[in-house]
Amino acid sequence: MISSRAIVNVMVLLGLGPFGACRRDRRTEPDLTAPPPPLVSATAPPVWAPPEAPVEPSAAPSSSPDLAKARSLAEAGEHKKVRALLDKKVRAGKATREEVMVLIESCTALSDKACVKAAKERYPDEP
Repeated sequence: MISSRAIVNVMVLLGLGPFGACRRDRRTEPDLTAPPPPLVSATAPPVWAPPEAPVEPSAAPSSSPDLAKARSLAEAGEHKKVRALLDKKVRAGKATREEVMVLIESCTALSDKACVKAAKERYPDEP
């Protein structure tokens, strides 16, 4: 005759006992009451920013109306008008650094070496 103790040992080994049923239920059915783990990233996502419009030097406010006019004439290729507008002011020593630069560029475009030399003599700091 088989003892009850032997039957219990066989049932435990086969996983048919009360302990085996508990273990089997835990393995097959996930715990749905627990919240899912939070998603964690190492870095923050990038933030989109609209591109900035480039600032043109000619769009900057000028210190004098003569400079603004001279720049617009130089951009249009009217170098003789630039020279007529700024030459007297530069020779009198009342021109700004920017006005001298515009005059030198225009005189260089006209191949007027005397104009370039006069501007550089009056303002030796300029290139």
